[in-house]
Amino acid sequence: MAEIPIRLLQCRVANTGVLKIDRIGSGVGVMLYSGTKKTGAGLHVLAPRSGSVASQNPVMYADTAIPHVLRELESAGVKPPFSVAIAGGGSMLGE
Repeated sequence: MAEIPIRLLQCRVANTGVLKIDRIGSGVGVMLYSGTKKTGAGLHVLAPRSGSVASQNPVMYADTAIPHVLRELESAGVKPPFSVAIAGGGSMLGE
């Protein structure tokens, strides 16, 4: 089965293959999966909140990435419920 890599600041939706997020570091990897549609989505987020910073990439911040991935799934005909897995968020500065 083909691996589908998800790189930093990237969101991917797939209904075949295996979505794979690696090298998460201080970012956060989020996977959503619909068992009924056999479709998943993965995203690799860098920071929790956008605040007053406007990014051209909605996957940069979790508060814009989650609505973005839900819209991507909906446009693919996939609606809740989802299984969700979250990993990462390690501190690179030892704090």
